[in-house]
Amino acid sequence: MTFIRVTKLLLSGLTFSFSCIGCGGGGSSSSTEIELRFSPKINGVPFACGKAFSGVGSTLATVSPIDLRFYVSNIRLVDSTGAELPLNLLQDGRWQYQDVAKLDFEDGSGSCSEGDPEVNTIVRGSVSQGDYVGLRFTLGIPFDLDHIDASTAPAPLNDSAMFWNWTFGYKFLKFDFSSPGLPDGFRVHIGSTECDSVALRLQQLLHSDHAGTVASCGHPNTVEVSIPDFDPTSHAVGMDLGSLVSGVNVNQNVPQTAPGCMSEQNDPDCIPIFQKLGLTLGETPAGVEKLFYRE
Repeated sequence: MTFIRVTKLLLSGLTFSFSCIGCGGGGSSSSTEIELRFSPKINGVPFACGKAFSGVGSTLATVSPIDLRFYVSNIRLVDSTGAELPLNLLQDGRWQYQDVAKLDFEDGSGSCSEGDPEVNTIVRGSVSQGDYVGLRFTLGIPFDLDHIDASTAPAPLNDSAMFWNWTFGYKFLKFDFSSPGLPDGFRVHIGSTECDSVALRLQQLLHSDHAGTVASCGHPNTVEVSIPDFDPTSHAVGMDLGSLVSGVNVNQNVPQTAPGCMSEQNDPDCIPIFQKLGLTLGETPAGVEKLFYRE
């Protein structure tokens, strides 16, 4: 059996590095094992707890990370005919469950003392062998898993720091950092809102057999990412968190709103962030998703 490893290192952006194991050998295997390596940066500088990052937000503030975790799901490679082939995730009992994977970059040190030492920067799975020219995935969690009970959920859905009790759903993206003007820092939490959690909690109080289900959410806020002309052997996906908050004054918070951006439809602090994610917010139409890109 032939073993081939393809690694792509970038100077900036979020990197998905693909490792191909057993994809030689005269076609003796019908699938290819792949590793997607993630390497987030803030304004082109690798993310690290305890490090100061300058030029953040509209006021070019100097900040330090507090937390960075997010969920991705429904990862597909696009072949030369335009067909999508799913990446079948390794069910490792820790970071991946069904088609959901959690990436965790805070290590509990320095400014990230709210977190823990465990980190995960890789998604592992397999895909049918083919000529792949595109990548698609979702930043978020499928609806049927988004509203389960986090206290009894399998890993990686058992992370209480990634769960919103007030919507009975998960934070798809959690990016928190210190701010010169905000004692508790600026927090970016993206997740579904306007879910029927009030009825759900009543069901739970009554010990209903139907507890644990949410009928709908007014704003799902999952982010669909499509990167064309993407060859996993030569390209990588860039993501710069500095770009995500570039249009926000991270030194202050709009009065009478949640700290930072908590995905609330009436929060002006969320407008430039949602536009970068390609999401609508209130009466502000969605922009084009620009957070992820090919490198």
